[in-house]
Formats: sequence, C-alpha cells, structure tokens
Amino acid sequence: MQVRFQVIRQNADTPPWVQTYDLEVDPGNTILDCLNRIKWEQDGGLTYRKNCRNTICGSCSMRINGRSALACKENVGNEAARLQTIAATRPSATAEAVPTFTIAPMGNMPVLRDLVVDMQSFWDNLQAVDPYVSTEARQLPEREFCSLPKNAIASTKSATVFSAELVTRSATPARSIQPL
Repeated sequence: MQVRFQVIRQNADTPPWVQTYDLEVDPGNTILDCLNRIKWEQDGGLTYRKNCRNTICGSCSMRINGRSALACKENVGNEAARLQTIAATRPSATAEAVPTFTIAPMGNMPVLRDLVVDMQSFWDNLQAVDPYVSTEARQLPEREFCSLPKNAIASTKSATVFSAELVTRSATPARSIQPL
C-alpha cells in the first residue's frame, strides 16, 4: 500500500516546516515502523523518540493526524480507514488516492527537534504527585508485603496509565493556556 507522510519538522530556534515522504508499506505496519524506514532509507536526520515498541513507555508519543497517540500502537491500515471514515462524513471532502498521514510533535511542550519535545514540565508534575501514589511514605507491615491479584493487575497497568497520561497531557487545551 502506498502512503504519504507529512512530518512537521522543527528545530528549537526555527519555525516549523513540512517535509513529505512516500513509502510502500504493509497495512499492518505501525506508524513507528514507517518512521524507522523513513529514517533508515530516506532521511537519517529525522529525529523522534522510541524505546519499548510495546505501548508501555510513552516515549513515541506524537500527534498522528491531529490526535495524540503512540506511534508504536497505531497501524497504517487502521489509520487509513479512520481517514476514509472522516472524509466520508464531510460532503466537500474527497478520499485521497494515496493516504496522507500528518505527523507532528506533542502539543503543549517546547519542541527540541522534529518530533522530540522537552518533557521536563511533565516529569516535574509527575514528581509532584509521587508522594501521593508511592508506598515509601506509608507504614508497611513487618512481614512480607503481599499484593492481592487485584492489586497485581493494577500495578501492571500503571505503566500503561503512565504512557496514556503523557499522551493526554500533551493534548490538553487548558495546559496551553495555563501550564501547571
């Protein structure tokens, strides 16, 4: 399947510009797979974050066609279908012959380069709530600290919640008006 990526690129001290890349991909490829191919085959200077590729860490958070998402989670086929559905609901819009994906850095954070943003404000806010979610300040029993199955499930979900929180914070309009 032929696809086009319009990547919003920027250096910290320059205005953003759009760079277009065309790829032949499988519908099951993730957006991150496509960005990797662009970097390896077309433009070694394209900069973005990636780490676990398992939708856990949140490092590949970015805006994909206007919505905040994880590039390692979203696949080309589903995103192309979503774009077709959106085009079908707009009477003046026509479906493009080649699906075009617009990739931009996360919002509400300063851009360092291309799709990489300065996440210091996020880390500062996360550290501020740590005393309320950490067990360090709590009185723990002298014997082994056991997790019930219900608690064990909750703890494994915490990494996923963390990456979801990162994506959500970057898309919050109120944060752009008054940063926390």
